[in-house]
Amino acid sequence: MVKFFTVLSVLACLVLLISSCGGAPSTEKTPSPTLSSSETVKPTPTKTTEIITEGAKRFALGQSFEYSNATFTFKSAEFMDKIPAYLEEKTYTPKKGKYLVVYFSFKGNKQNEGGGINTDIFLLQDSQGRNYQMPPELRNYEVNDLALGKKMQVPGMLLWNQENEENSLLAYDVPTDASGFTMNIIYAEGKLIKTFAIIDLGL
Repeated sequence: MVKFFTVLSVLACLVLLISSCGGAPSTEKTPSPTLSSSETVKPTPTKTTEIITEGAKRFALGQSFEYSNATFTFKSAEFMDKIPAYLEEKTYTPKKGKYLVVYFSFKGNKQNEGGGINTDIFLLQDSQGRNYQMPPELRNYEVNDLALGKKMQVPGMLLWNQENEENSLLAYDVPTDASGFTMNIIYAEGKLIKTFAIIDLGL
């Protein structure tokens, strides 16, 4: 009988241990300025989505800030008429008018959960209130090729738990009449999309 209860105790301990470990980390966690997990912005902003900016922190180029236990520094921005393909003799041209390329550095924290940055947290906005995000084809071609050509890290490969600082870039296809750009770092809070930081790009 003693052996029977001993076996039961061991089995109970094993069940508790397994259940406490859990499975793979969820990728559906809602981001906030205090989370250290992989971030997902849901829903994705559209032209009619209201982005709440009240309480957002404002920064100039060159100023570093902490977001989700990681450090961002937006360094410069420039317009480009075309982007060269990496290792190919061709160039990409914008469909709307011009490319706006934004350069930044990123440093994660080893205490964060693993996972890459969701580039939907980077929302470009112009003085007319128009919002711009990077569609998959722009991320996968122009942005990746330009980053590799400049020997920078592809933004989708930046990891929240990396300890080394990496330089990276973002690129947007914007109309020729657009100006007064800011980079907004956004996150979802329930059904609302809020802004954590607003960086004046000087263009």
